[in-house]
Amino acid sequence: MHAEVRDCMQSYYRALPRDGRLPGHCSMDIPDDLLGKRVIDVLCRKGRGAYQLSDFTGDKGFVLGVDPDASFVDAASGCAADNHWSGAQWQRYLRFEVGCPEDLSEAGVRDGSFDVAYVNSVINCVFDLALALAECARCLTPDGYLWVAQGVFRNADAPSVGAAASGSVLGNVFLRAVSLEQFEGLCLRVGFRSVEVLSRAVIVPDGDDARETCGASEYFQATVRVRR
Repeated sequence: MHAEVRDCMQSYYRALPRDGRLPGHCSMDIPDDLLGKRVIDVLCRKGRGAYQLSDFTGDKGFVLGVDPDASFVDAASGCAADNHWSGAQWQRYLRFEVGCPEDLSEAGVRDGSFDVAYVNSVINCVFDLALALAECARCLTPDGYLWVAQGVFRNADAPSVGAAASGSVLGNVFLRAVSLEQFEGLCLRVGFRSVEVLSRAVIVPDGDDARETCGASEYFQATVRVRR
């Protein structure tokens, strides 16, 4: 990655909301086949999702939580013994590392080293969606998959409002939503072979999201499995 692009990317992530929550609707929707699997939780924030994923991977599996914010990684690691089912032995089953979704090698992630890449609606807030998807594909085994849990998408015919630039709207998952068709096209372009929509429901922004978002009825939330 060019140094200038890397600098812009790191500046972008430093500016994201730092309260552990990104504007939008984030929720856990977990695959039922994680037992014994190696899972990477992309943009794990303060690690609550990674703790839950580790409940499902069990004592034969492993979860790596990756986030570009070092303070979040430190917080996740610092609380792990109190939140993980194994207590003080948590590092046998779970680890947190600093890294950007567009360059998971920063976190020591090797090619083909994970069975599942997990991300929720926070995927809309990556600096470069195509690069992030390509990195997820790179780190997966040949039969692995990307799981997007309750991702926020806009209707194909909805007007695009573009990416938020600054202020409270930075990182808003609605403002940065792409259509499912656009998402599928990016996935296929970077090396995935199929995109399967497992659930889909209309979602209406409320509160701060509604004040910051155009076309409140033109969004839906979907869980998607993208196969390598």
